[in-house]
Amino acid sequence: MGRADRAGGSGRERAPGLIRVERGLERRAAEVRAGRSALRRACRALRIEEPRSLWVASGAGGRFRPAVAVRRYLPEEEIDLSQAAGGDELADRFRAVLAGGITGENAGDLPIGAFVPYRQSPIWGLNRAFWEHADRYMAASGGDYRDAVGGSPDLIRPLVRERAERFCASLRMVRDRRETGGSAELAYLSVGASGVEGPRLFAEELSRAAAARRVGLDGVWYLVADLSREVLGAVRTALGDRHGALRVGYLQLDLSSPEAALAPWRGRILHAHVGSLFDNLPADHVEWRGGRCYLVEGLLHLPAAEVRALAGRYGIRGGLLHEALCGPSASLPGRLRAIAGAEHAYLLWRDFYRGLRMGERLVPLPPGAVPDSLVPFPADGRMALSGDAIDSGLTLLGLLHERGMLEIVDIMVPDARQYAGRYRTTVKYDGSAVEWFNAALFEARVRAQMPGCTIDYRSLSVFGKPRMTCMEVRRGKRACRLPGEDSGTPGERGYIIASPMVTRTISDGGGYIPPVTMT
Repeated sequence: MGRADRAGGSGRERAPGLIRVERGLERRAAEVRAGRSALRRACRALRIEEPRSLWVASGAGGRFRPAVAVRRYLPEEEIDLSQAAGGDELADRFRAVLAGGITGENAGDLPIGAFVPYRQSPIWGLNRAFWEHADRYMAASGGDYRDAVGGSPDLIRPLVRERAERFCASLRMVRDRRETGGSAELAYLSVGASGVEGPRLFAEELSRAAAARRVGLDGVWYLVADLSREVLGAVRTALGDRHGALRVGYLQLDLSSPEAALAPWRGRILHAHVGSLFDNLPADHVEWRGGRCYLVEGLLHLPAAEVRALAGRYGIRGGLLHEALCGPSASLPGRLRAIAGAEHAYLLWRDFYRGLRMGERLVPLPPGAVPDSLVPFPADGRMALSGDAIDSGLTLLGLLHERGMLEIVDIMVPDARQYAGRYRTTVKYDGSAVEWFNAALFEARVRAQMPGCTIDYRSLSVFGKPRMTCMEVRRGKRACRLPGEDSGTPGERGYIIASPMVTRTISDGGGYIPPVTMT
């Protein structure tokens, strides 16, 4: 993110304030620079300054926000075009965007709901519906959602083997110390099955590691948890209720409220693994501008051009499509079948989801909603608060064995300073939505509630996942290491993160953020 230079000069009126440039992924930097140059030329031709209410983002796919759009910086501010003069093709393009007003409120746009904080957006109802129907969605569209991210980390055998060996080491340590919490049964919990292959691979690697280390698996449970009953049924058919001595259990679990499903296992979960799921939970967004913090509100909509394209492709009037999209997400497939037929329902779902965009506005936060001590943070920047994911993580930690460990594998932001200059907000994949997990804020909450915990981060770039990080939270000190692993030595924060694959030192300046209260 950054500010474009002012196009100053005498004789030119100043429009309200600021152009905002989203830099996006590094490979899109040239594209953004070209967009910035085009905007400057357009504003010169229109004889106006870059307006505060215009933002420019990379035109890369996978975004809910269009490449060029208008948004209000404050609700009472409108865009002044009274100074506008003629212009070339580029100027006309930007003038049309400015004249159109807020994205989602233009003539012909099909709004889905109203302006709401991001956490309340219909995006998340659609996201939940996708995961409940992912197999049928993929079968109809001929794709696989895992292709967009190059496959699941739960299918990378060296990484899965390392998880299995760590669990065996923890299991031996707890047994040697007789710290079973009054029960001989201990569990490894894996949340998010993502198909049959991942659970089967882990069961194989755990059995192999246990045999090599001579660690008995009698009385040990491998708990496979997922939101989808269909996914759990498929895994159970493939894996069964036992894998050698290892017992396998299945839990239908909503990650946003995991306590009810896991209550019988309280104190017996030695390791809990959450793979690529925290980024699928809703999050509010806040944005800093000029030293003040604002709440970001979004309006999900289909642009007028997309509505016309779908009407031509499927013969559906905009009114019928609007009714189908604005109903409860759980019954969305049935409504789509009613207007498009069973053969085309999931294709229509795919096509309208690709066309969805988000109009935005910034509104002042209530006094005290974000404390002044929320630092460090860029002078101008945006972050997701990850409230649902943080609450879920804290609940999981509270359910663990006293020597338990929570492992989160996801796209995440472990240092608040990483929000500066990079795109770290909502991304679109297939029929789903993804948020960068605010690990820095989660870490602050964990340390406040569990002062004796240990928190490690490891990049998964050596496994071919450069954008993914493994965050490990232990309720106590690190008690065991793998053979060949470097011993931890004190760093600036008191530890060095080490594994057979990668070593990374975490410094203290900038990883800590006090808790945020949203009202």
